[in-house]
Amino acid sequence: MFIAVTIFIILIFLTVNMFSGGGAPRALREQFYGWYYAEDAVTDSLDKPNSPRAVEKCVNNGIGIKTEIFMSRDRKLFVSAYDNLSKEYGKDIVISQSESEDVAACGVMTFPQFLQMVDGRVPVVAELKVCDSNERLCRHAADAILAYGHENAAVVSFHAGIIAWFKQTEKTIFRGIMSAPAKDFKSLSKVDRFTTGNLVNNSVCRPQFILYRNHPESLLVKFALSLGVVTGVWTVTDAREGKASENKKDMIVCRAFMPEKPNFKDLPAREKTQVEINIEQREAEKEARRMAKLEYKLQQKENKNK
Repeated sequence: MFIAVTIFIILIFLTVNMFSGGGAPRALREQFYGWYYAEDAVTDSLDKPNSPRAVEKCVNNGIGIKTEIFMSRDRKLFVSAYDNLSKEYGKDIVISQSESEDVAACGVMTFPQFLQMVDGRVPVVAELKVCDSNERLCRHAADAILAYGHENAAVVSFHAGIIAWFKQTEKTIFRGIMSAPAKDFKSLSKVDRFTTGNLVNNSVCRPQFILYRNHPESLLVKFALSLGVVTGVWTVTDAREGKASENKKDMIVCRAFMPEKPNFKDLPAREKTQVEINIEQREAEKEARRMAKLEYKLQQKENKNK
C-alpha cells in the first residue's frame, strides 16, 4: 500500500512538473497583466500592419501591441506579419533570405526602431519566428529589449526551444509560449502535434505566460493554464467576444477593433499566508513591547528629574 501511494504521489508530481510554467516577480507580471494587445498594431481593418501610423495609434489609445519578429540574412531583426513581403509591401523579398538594406528599403521597421517608437508607453509582446539560427535570433532580440530600457517588452514563440533560451540565459525578460489545438500543427509529426498542442513542453521552457488560440481547450491545456501562469488568448476579432474574455483571460490579443478599455483589469492583490500573518503579528507585538519599555524608561527618567 505504501509503495502504491508513493508511486501515485510521484506520478502526480511529475505530471504537475511537466505542465507547470515559471514564476515571475509580481512587478514584472503587472507590466503585462490585464491588457489588450493589437495584433500587428491593427485596430481597424484599414490599418497597414506594423506601420508607424498604426503603431502610433495604438500608443495614443493606450493599447498594447503584439507583433512578429523575423531575422534577415545578415542578422538584423524586422517587425513584419510575414516573412515574404509580397502581400503587404508588394515586394518579392523574403526577409530571412535577404540583406537588411533591401528589407529596410521596403519600409519595414527594425525591431529596435519599433521599440524606440513605442518608448515604453504600452506593453509589447514580440513573437520570435523560427529561423536558421534561433540562438542568434534570441541573442539579438534580448539585446534589443535590454537596450530598450523598459521592462514592458516580452517575448513569445511557438518554439519551446526559443523560450527555453530566455529561461536559461536572460531570465529578466518576460517570456511566454504560444500554442493552439494539436490538429492545427499539420506540418508536425503526430507526437509533436500532441505535445505542442497540449502544452506538454512547458517543462522545457517554463513559460511565464501562455497565449492559446481562440478555440476550445483540451483538458490537458486547461490543466496547464490552471497552474498559475498568466493566461492569454489569440486572436479575438470581435469586440463583444473580447469583452466576454476579460473575466477568463489575463491577456487578450485582438485584431481590427479598438477595445473599450485596453487595460481591462489589474493583477489581484496577493493574499498573505497564515504563516506570514503570524510573523507580522509577532513582529507587531515585539514592537509594541519595545515601545512600552521605552515609554516606561522615559517616564522613570522624568519622575527622577522632578
